[in-house]
Amino acid sequence: MASTAQGIQDLATSQAALVNTIALAEERERQLILDEIGQALRKAKEKRDAVVAFLRHCEQQQKFADAEESAVPDSKTSRAQLAVSPWLQPET
Repeated sequence: MASTAQGIQDLATSQAALVNTIALAEERERQLILDEIGQALRKAKEKRDAVVAFLRHCEQQQKFADAEESAVPDSKTSRAQLAVSPWLQPET
């Protein structure tokens, strides 16, 4: 039985092993094996869905970071322009 800590590749390997044992099993055991295959497939799908959700989250975070990064130079430029503005120069 697959543990929750297994990787996607491990789950696929387990599925392949279960499929290979069907031909050798008796009728009653086949149903148990098919049930295990169904559970393994559900776990693999859940694992893939979790990976996709994480990658989407990372992509959103990257877009947010890029937007923040691109805003920082603009604000530095604005401060630099204000510093050289004639209105902010000390009176001589």
